[in-house]
Amino acid sequence: MPIAFGQNFGMVFTMLLHEFTEPTAWLDAMVAGWEALGGPALQARGTFHVSLSGGSTPKALYQRLASLKWPLS
Repeated sequence: MPIAFGQNFGMVFTMLLHEFTEPTAWLDAMVAGWEALGGPALQARGTFHVSLSGGSTPKALYQRLASLKWPLS
């Protein structure tokens, strides 16, 4: 399953494409990416903003994110 991660570095947007062979490996990668970006943002600014899509596709990811141990609102 391919998945893309993006980061905005000033005016340059970089996207990395990853392919996972295990069904849950993409969830682990997404949660790790969420923590890697969100944790420092919360520490530096006290806030972390994201846009989330709806539907049933991201449901497994949202369930994993809901179990994280850092403050979300």
